Order: sequence, then C-alpha cells, then structure tokens
Amino acid sequence: MTLESKRKYNFILVTILLFLSYPLLRSIEWHGSTHLHTFMEIIATLLALFVGILSFIHYHTNKSNQLFLLIAVGFFGTAFLDGYHAIVTSLFFAEYFPSIPSSLIPWSWIASRLFLSIFLFWSYIHFRYMHSTTINERHLYTFASLSTLTTFLFFAFVPLSNAYNTEFIFHRMAEWVPGLFFSLALCGYLVKGNWKKDIFEYWLTLSLIVSVISQIVFMSSSEVLFDIEFDAAHLLKKISYILVLIGLLKSIYKLVLYGVIQRAELIKQTYKLKRYQRIAGLGSYLLNFKTGIWTSSEILDELFGIDQSYNHSTEGWTLIVHPDDRIKMDDYLKNEVLAKGKPFDKEYRIVRQTDQSIRWLHGLGKLEFDNDGLPVKMVGTVQDITEQKRASDSLLKLSLAVEQSPNSIVITDLDGKIEYVNNMFIKVTGYSRDEVLGQNPRILKSGKTPQTTFKEMWAHLTRGDIWHGEIINRRKDKSIYIESATITPVKQADGKITNYVAIKEDITEKKKAEAYTENLAYFDQLTGLPNRRMLQAQVKYRLNMAQSNHQPLTVMFLDLDNFKNINDSLGHTVGDQVLIKIAKRIKKAIREVDTVSRLGGDEFIMLFPNTDANAAMHIATTLIQEISKASVVEHNELTITPSIGIAIYPNDGNDFKTLLKNAETAMYRVKNDSRNGFHFVTPEMQLSASRNLQLENALRHALKRNELQLYYQPQISTSNGQIIGAEALLRWHHPELGMISPAEFIPIAESSGQIIEIGEWVLRTAIRQTKNWMDDGFTPMIIAVNLSVVQFRQKNLLTLITDILAEVQLPNEYLELELTEAVTMHDPESVINVMNTFHEQGIRMSIDDFGTGYSSLSYLKKFKVYKLKIDQSFIRDISNDPDDRAIVSAIIDMASNLGLQTIAEGVETAEQLAFLRLHGCHEVQGYYFSKPLPSVEFEQFRHNHDLTSPPLNQQADFEGDY
Repeated sequence: MTLESKRKYNFILVTILLFLSYPLLRSIEWHGSTHLHTFMEIIATLLALFVGILSFIHYHTNKSNQLFLLIAVGFFGTAFLDGYHAIVTSLFFAEYFPSIPSSLIPWSWIASRLFLSIFLFWSYIHFRYMHSTTINERHLYTFASLSTLTTFLFFAFVPLSNAYNTEFIFHRMAEWVPGLFFSLALCGYLVKGNWKKDIFEYWLTLSLIVSVISQIVFMSSSEVLFDIEFDAAHLLKKISYILVLIGLLKSIYKLVLYGVIQRAELIKQTYKLKRYQRIAGLGSYLLNFKTGIWTSSEILDELFGIDQSYNHSTEGWTLIVHPDDRIKMDDYLKNEVLAKGKPFDKEYRIVRQTDQSIRWLHGLGKLEFDNDGLPVKMVGTVQDITEQKRASDSLLKLSLAVEQSPNSIVITDLDGKIEYVNNMFIKVTGYSRDEVLGQNPRILKSGKTPQTTFKEMWAHLTRGDIWHGEIINRRKDKSIYIESATITPVKQADGKITNYVAIKEDITEKKKAEAYTENLAYFDQLTGLPNRRMLQAQVKYRLNMAQSNHQPLTVMFLDLDNFKNINDSLGHTVGDQVLIKIAKRIKKAIREVDTVSRLGGDEFIMLFPNTDANAAMHIATTLIQEISKASVVEHNELTITPSIGIAIYPNDGNDFKTLLKNAETAMYRVKNDSRNGFHFVTPEMQLSASRNLQLENALRHALKRNELQLYYQPQISTSNGQIIGAEALLRWHHPELGMISPAEFIPIAESSGQIIEIGEWVLRTAIRQTKNWMDDGFTPMIIAVNLSVVQFRQKNLLTLITDILAEVQLPNEYLELELTEAVTMHDPESVINVMNTFHEQGIRMSIDDFGTGYSSLSYLKKFKVYKLKIDQSFIRDISNDPDDRAIVSAIIDMASNLGLQTIAEGVETAEQLAFLRLHGCHEVQGYYFSKPLPSVEFEQFRHNHDLTSPPLNQQADFEGDY
C-alpha cells in the first residue's frame, strides 16, 4: 500500500470515528462539568502553548517555510485566550470575583476559537497566494499582540446577550464566524494544499476537519443535552490541537532525522574527500611566518617523501625544492606573495626525499594577516601534477606537430560543427580561424563532388569506420581545388564517437599533372578527341553492353576527301586548323553517349550504341551536311567533304577488328564511287538505306501534294451485325513509286519526326469525316485512330485532340485512340497518367495488337481502357491451331473479368467469326466483311450493309473443345 493510500484511509478512519463519537458522547452522563470544563480548558491552553513553542522552534530551524511562523503566532494567541477562558469559568474565579458581569463568562469561549480560525485561514491564504512574500516578523508580532489584546478586551468588557439560550438548534449565530473561517481554511488545504505529500499539512488538515466538527457541535447544543454536547465539543477542540501537535512532532522528527543523515553523509563525504585527495595527490599545509614552522597533512608528507621526524622549518621546505627552482621560489615568495599580499599560486619541482625522484607540484596558498596588516600565516594546498605536466608536454608537442603539419587538419563535433582547424587549412582555404569555427564544412562545398561520395562517406563514419576519398571544394576566393581526405571517427574507451578528424591534402596540382599525363596518353593533342588507346577501351565497353542488351552497335569510319591537297598547297598549319574545325563539327552533330576518335591524319572513327541501319543513315547524312559546310581558314574559303563507311554489330562482325575493317572497306567504296557520301558494308543494306532515304525525302512533300489518304475499315457488332465503328487507316500513293505500304513508311515517318505532322492530319481528317457522316444522316459510330509512340509522348497531345474535337464539334465519346501493347508497357506509370486525363475528357482508349507484347496484368487493371484488340496473328489460324484458340479464348475471358470489351481484327472466314461469337467476343473487323475503303466507297458499303442482313448466322462445325 502506498503512502498516499494509507493517508486516505487514515482520513476516512478518523472522520468515521469522530462522527461515531458524537452519539457516544451524548450517551455519557458527566458529573462536575464545571470542574471538568476548567480542567479541559487548562489542557487546551497547555496544548496550544506547546504547539506554539514547537512551531516557533520549527520556524527558526527552517525560516524559508513561514507557515510555521503563522501557526506559532496563532497558537500563542490562542493559548492566552484559552487561559483567560479557563480562569473566568473556574469556581475559584467566581468565589473571588462574585461581581463579574453575567455576559462575560458565557461569551469568553468564542475568543480563542475565533482568533485561531482567522490565523489558520491566514496561513492558507499566505501558503496559496503569498508564499513568495516574506512576512515581517516584527509587524506580525505587533499585529498578533494587538489582535489578542483586542479580542480579550472585547469579550471581557463588552456586554453581550445570554449565550445559553438553547431553544433551537444552531441558535448561537456568533459561532458561525469561527466555523466559517475553519471551513474556508479546510477547503483551501483540501483542494489546493499539499497534504498528500507534506506530513505537517496532512495532520493540519485532519485538525481542521476536527475543528469544523467541533464547531458544528458547539452550534447545535440543545438544552436537554447541553452538558454532553458542550463537553464533547471541548474534547474535539483538544483533539484538533493534538493533531497539529502530532504533525509538528513528526515534521521535527523528520528534520532531526534528516540532520542525522546529513551529518553521517558529511562524515562519509569527508572520508571520500580524503581518499580522492590521496588519489589526486592533493596535500595541505599551514605555514607560520613568525615561528618559521609548517605543519602538513599526511598526504603532503607522502608527496614530499618525509615523516613527522623531518625538519618542518622553512629551511627544511627549501631543501625539498629542486635546486634549480629554489632561487625563483624564494624570490616569488618574498617579492610577490609577502611584499604584495598576493595569494601563492606557482608550479615548481621538488626532489622526493625517499626515492630522490623529481616531481612537479602546483602550490596554492592564502595569507592570513594580523591587526597591523602583516602576514602571519599561510594556509594552502599542494598537488602532484607530474603526470599532467608530462601529458601537457606531450600535448604541446602534438599541438605543434598538428599546427605545423603540411596537411589541412579539421576537427568537428558529431553535428559537423568545426571545433578546430590548423594553419595549413587556413592557408589552403583562405578562411580565417574565426570565420570557420562553429561553421559546417559545407561552407567549402563546390557542388562538383558527386552526392554518392558524401553518402558513402557518412555510411562509413556512422558505422565508426575510417573513410578515404577525394572531395572537390571551393576556397573563399571561389577558386576550385581538389583534396584527398581521410576522415576518422574519434572514439572514447567505451567506443562512443565524440568527434570527427579530417586530414586533407591539396592534390589540385597533382590532379592537373595526372590529367595532363592522361590527356597525352588517351587524347589526340591536336583535336582533343580520344585517340586509338582510348577508343580501344570504349569499344570494349560498348561491345559488352551491346552483347548483354542484344542491341546494335554502329561503327563509322570517316575520311576527309582530298585533305592531302590542303596540306600540300596551304601547309600543315592550315591543315591542322581544318582538322580542329572538323572535330568540333563532328562532336556537335552526335550525341553525348556516342564516341568519336581521331586515329591520325584525316581519319575519324565513331561508335554509336543502340543504333540500327535506319538511324545510322540519318546520322551519316547529318555528318555529311555539317562537315561539308564552307570554312574560312587564314582567309582561305575551304569546302571539305567526307566519305563514310558504316558497319553494324552483329551483322557486319562480332569484334571490333572485323567491324573496323569492314567499315574501312565500305568507306573506300565511297571513295571509289563519287566521294562525299556513305556506304554500308552489304549491298542489301545499302539498297535498303537508299530506299529509306528516298522515301524519307518523298514523304516530306506527301502532305502538300495530297498523296496521303485515309481508308476506313468497318467494325461489326457480333450481337446484331450492325456497324458500330470504323478504324481509320493511312495510305500513301506516290505518283512514281505507286502505293507504298504503311509498314514501310510509318517507321520512316517516326524516325524522321514527320509522324507528328502526319498524325495531326490523320486525327483532323478522321474526326471531320466522322462528323460529316453524322451530319449526312448516318447512324453515329465510333472512329478509331492509331497513335504512334512519338505522338503519345507529345506534351500537348490532349490539348491538340480536344481542340480538334471542339473545332469540328464531334462529341468526345465518338473518338477512340488505339495504342499498341508495346507503347503502353514502355513507361506504364506515365501511360496511366495520360490515360486518366483522356478518360476524364470522355475520350475512349483501347489497346491494339494485344497479345503480341509483354503486358503486366497489374498495370492492365490500372489502365483506363475500354477495349482490347486481339491481334490478327492469333485469329488467322484459330480454325485449326489449338494454341491460338486457347490464347484467344483466354484473352476474351480475361477481358470480360476485367470489365473490358474485345474486338478481333483480321477476321476472314465464317469459321473464325463463329468461334469468336461462341466465346463472347464483342466486335470483329476484317476482309470477311470488308477491306479498308476510301471514304466514298465506305459510305456506299454502310448504305448497302444497312439494307442487307449481316452474315452472322452462318455456323461452322469445329472439332475439340473451346
């Protein structure tokens, strides 16, 4: 049970006992109540006087608690008034003063209780609201004396009505006044007091409870039971005094016990102090200047290596001091300490008498003077500082070594705040010591050190490991320098890290020398391009990447046409300047990931990772255009043309030697033809490149010459055979080359960037045509338009499409945008964002060629699409290929479970149609219904289709399960 719980139970128990005492007291018949009353008042007087004395003693023991002062004064006054009441109510007093007024005796009992209740209430007020205010004792004593005297005179000489009128309960209204003050004080201590923890306040609160009960008994005394109730009330008053007395005794006992504990602790600490002094080598002495004798502590004798038989005179002390320090010590004592009255404070050496070892001591001393101001004594201490001196000397050497170190040294705390820098740091950085102390080393940050370096550094340091690396920093004057840094965590004996120490070397010049040497070894000194040695390293890396990723790698061998003529006619200086210009133009024309190297003379080798024949053709064309531009060198206008040979891994070779040889052979083929061009290794590739270049150039004029046309292929509902939509398909009819397949010219349009303009034309034409058909009375249908990956990456794609729809006034829900499965899985997260924006605008999205790519089902369910188009490669053989039938039925079932519609393209037979209808495919398109048609023919097809029954009722017999 806790102390707080015990006190609660005590409160409850005392209160119950006191309430039970009331009927008990009523049942007892008292005899000789006057004598008993006088006796009880005498007891009350003595108790109040004892409480006052103890409270006064307690206050003077601890003057910081003025509660005891108020209690003391209150009970002293109460003792006086209780004594007065005991006298005037005794038979002895009545015999000697028979003429006393009849009103004097009955009312005198209120005096003490009124006085005490006011002071107890005052004690609470002071405790609660004025505890920080110091009570003036003289004013308090004066006030208490005057109050006591006033109360005495008032009740002694002011005639009052008969107090023994006992007709009704609570008839003596004067009793309410002390009752009110007792109750207020009790409420205050109960609610705001510290009675749960403070032992005196606990018993004072109990006393107030009893006082309130006593006052209730006083006020409720009746004529029938007057003696019993009257004596019971007096008894309760005495109990309230006793409770305060108990609280005081317990509090004083606690103080006394605390004093005993403190004294024991003082003895213990004194013993510890002596032990610590012995450990610290700290002795004490007293030197009497008149007698020249000094007394020393046991520890000082041990320091000096002497005992009590040693000559404790000034001469004896001088003999202990090291011979080299005696003159200085004597001079210091006479001229500084004795002459000027300064305290003794000096370090000196002694020769220990027992082992003749030399020890360093630090002496302190304070002079004591006589009435004439002359020094008579000196009291002080002497401490052995030999080890500190040695450590200090070592530290001084270390400090000098650190300060004079050729490396920068920085010490920081765990938060990175600089605590120390040496002179080399100041010299290297240009910052003064005051400018960097308390700062973070990031004031040197240049922004050129990779973040990975700092992450690696802190990963080492937080583990308590040493880190070594290079950091690119910035001096105060903004110049950049490179440091080789070693940062070490400083650990205590328990392994706790307290600081970080960085030792740094400025390696800027060393790096420049290394860079120059590397430049000589790996770079062409004329053009600054990588040389053959650097090219070999790049080739090895690029070939490994190409093999790992199954990607093409293009190697180009470029040679300048007739460059020898420039050297022979204009000199090598002009030739060198031409080579420098050509090198810059080549670097400008290629990507950052590409590599260009000068082998020597006018030969350049280039590597293009992930570059196929089509892309290589464009790069070669660009290089020819850039290099062939006229140049002015030393007032000579020169036009240089290149010959380029192209070899592509893996078709033209699996190693660099083979690739380079084939590219060089292809280059000489250009030289033999007409120069100023490029050539692939194989005739087929060269023919394909020529065809692509021809188509690319022709395609640039196709729109202006109205060579492009949209064809429309109907999309049929399998449920009712109605045309519910059409797919817009791009066709190109060249006047000379004839009809060109989309499979041939669409990739060229994408790689050359022409697909953006062509794609906008397709969207605009298809949307306008659909709106025209609706205006002509045809049933509204959905128009499906394919988007290429280049179009899909346009940032303004949504704005472009919505503007076209608004311009043509075609409702958004009649436009369907088809994306291939490969496009959707290239960057699924960005695709989801774009699809969401189209979905919010009410524009339909579908996935084309489904099943040919590598769709992620987790992304598929996030795509805002409404339809999957099953690729025709699966439809072609579903009549006889069980694998295709299984794939198609699985796609339809999956789409159905995801709430998506399906459409099959390439439907050419009734058997294919029947299978698709049987398995729940929603829509179909293909030659079984119609091939793609120009707009006029498509209109006629729609008209005829609406007049005839769709061929959807024909069924086919299939073997096997579906």
